[in-house]
Amino acid sequence: MSAEAWSTDRWVLEVNAGLDGLRELDPETPTRLVYGGDIRGRMSFGLIAKRAPDLPALSSAVEVVRVRREHDQSWLLLFTLVDRTFSHVFVELCGQIYEQVRSEPTEDAGLARALASIEEWRSLLKDDKQKLSTERIRGLYAELGFAFDQLRPRVGARSVMSAWQGPYGADQDFEFPKARYEVKSKRTTARAIEISSEYQLSGADIVLVVVEVLDSTVPFEGATSLSSKVRDIRSILENDDPAGLEGLDQALEELGLELSDPAYEDVYLYCRSFNFFSVVDPFPRITSETTPQGITNVRYKLNLDELAPYQIDEKAALLPLPKSEDE
Repeated sequence: MSAEAWSTDRWVLEVNAGLDGLRELDPETPTRLVYGGDIRGRMSFGLIAKRAPDLPALSSAVEVVRVRREHDQSWLLLFTLVDRTFSHVFVELCGQIYEQVRSEPTEDAGLARALASIEEWRSLLKDDKQKLSTERIRGLYAELGFAFDQLRPRVGARSVMSAWQGPYGADQDFEFPKARYEVKSKRTTARAIEISSEYQLSGADIVLVVVEVLDSTVPFEGATSLSSKVRDIRSILENDDPAGLEGLDQALEELGLELSDPAYEDVYLYCRSFNFFSVVDPFPRITSETTPQGITNVRYKLNLDELAPYQIDEKAALLPLPKSEDE
């Protein structure tokens, strides 16, 4: 035997020993698989394909990215475990994908088998029964506030629900034909926001929306809970776009939000302000086009004080959007 067969046990040992980067499991297998880790000890597993694979949505426990590799124009679909609580499940299921895919005779068959396996065990990776962190609650509240306080009066509820693609792994939270919006929440004292990938601000027609969100465990004037905000939105959709109710429920399910949990009634939030920034060069950003070959999963912070030259008003930020038929 020319080389030791890959195993999940060996993978775990290598990551614990400081493995940084990706390695290919078996170059002879028609469906190419890779495994690895990063400097933070996060485990990664992925597939390389000649055609662009679907981008499956999992849960907040797993980060999913799809990258075009410049040297051979192939695609990398990479799953990175960001919540170590699920380490055992993640390792076992990646091992299951390997066993199922390795025997497929063609790349297309292997890719199809892998995606089918992912769909089978996505329910095991979804953290529906776990409470969202306060930071995630703030972020979701900011998205919903922007969607229904800013976008809906302009484009209508139906267009808002159609454009809201963040829960499904899109690079930006809201995607319209001529504009894309990435929403970030911040506390009053925060001086920076985190950008979670090299794709989040990559491309044209992007507006960065920074929402100052106040939160407290004590009720205060104007504040509502996340559960109350969702109930208000459901009422809006019942009147404006009943079909959108199913879309709302599906998006919240993708985010792992179980509104029956009383914890979502205990945090009171208020969107104090919305600030808009046009992401046009020389806007300070790291993109997939500017990162060196082989580097991915880039996270960085933007100093808000340095973004003043790119700030625009609400009218300019929403100008590219189609007007609602009701206007």
